[in-house]
Amino acid sequence: MNRIGSDFHSLTSRTICVTDGLRSPLQQARLLLAKLKSGSELKIYRNRQAADQIRAAYFAVVISEAGEEDTVTTIAEVIESQLSEGIFLSKHLLGSAVDIRSRDLSSREKRLLCEVAKPHVSRIIEEAQPPHFHLEFERSLPKLDCGDSLSDSRIASENFGELGDNQNLLDFRTDVGQHQITAGILSLTIGINQR
Repeated sequence: MNRIGSDFHSLTSRTICVTDGLRSPLQQARLLLAKLKSGSELKIYRNRQAADQIRAAYFAVVISEAGEEDTVTTIAEVIESQLSEGIFLSKHLLGSAVDIRSRDLSSREKRLLCEVAKPHVSRIIEEAQPPHFHLEFERSLPKLDCGDSLSDSRIASENFGELGDNQNLLDFRTDVGQHQITAGILSLTIGINQR
């Protein structure tokens, strides 16, 4: 991420804002609940079986008329069960994905961000709701401890999710870079002068 931020700054004199990274099952469950409530069928996830398990749990809880926290807990339990079997619906659960805010980037800056990220990531997805780029890495790299835990129920509604239903997929297969920022609810600005 340091290289991506530095290269982007060199080309644009702007910084990038990482809005999300490593997620706990509870954080992922909250984001999935928001997607499911909006009508998403979670088709954008590569592991259809894992996504379908989460959808089934969601609909079972909805039918039982349980509250939102019970729904989140149920989805988180499914995610935890999947994790125990080595199934990761989202690269965020592995610490090998970050989201970068794009709502304030021009078309040119979006193109440049993709160009500088391409050598360091395995996949870039531009999502429309909310506007951001989802960057995936082949493997997890050293994480930044943000103090979030599995029991932490704080999560902002504007926190960026894994993939939106309105996206442009730019699929790049390359070697992963040497740096990664992982964050829960941390919003981190990366530029040329990191401290």
